[in-house]
Amino acid sequence: MKISESVIIFLLVIFTKQAFANNELEEDLMSRCKATFKIMENKDIKSLLDLMPVKASEEELVHIKEMLNRKYDEWFVTYGKINNIKEGKITYKEPSEFKKEKYGAINEARVKLRIKLDKATSNTSCYFIKTSKDWYLSELP
Repeated sequence: MKISESVIIFLLVIFTKQAFANNELEEDLMSRCKATFKIMENKDIKSLLDLMPVKASEEELVHIKEMLNRKYDEWFVTYGKINNIKEGKITYKEPSEFKKEKYGAINEARVKLRIKLDKATSNTSCYFIKTSKDWYLSELP
């Protein structure tokens, strides 16, 4: 069976568009992950809430503020200034049943980073979930 030239060109166009879309997605997720360090450094609760998949309840808001303060202490008090952020791999997996039920998650991405600080070097990750609307942060590094 001989495949026509037009079919081959069509398939190449489809695969090229998909690769470009995946590259854009990965650049966006990497950028969002790196931006979480500014959010933590500034203790910017509003920006953090904007990255989340659902509006937080009052009880969840208290927990989020506590978590943001812990993350600030962990990254900026314990280890000092961030000197370099090296991008790592992005991997995808099926989200947990909890994330599917609570947020309507249909995919999950792990964005790996290597952080060089004044007092340490750390491998860390951000986690994002995809819903029917967009990708949202589900776990800070």
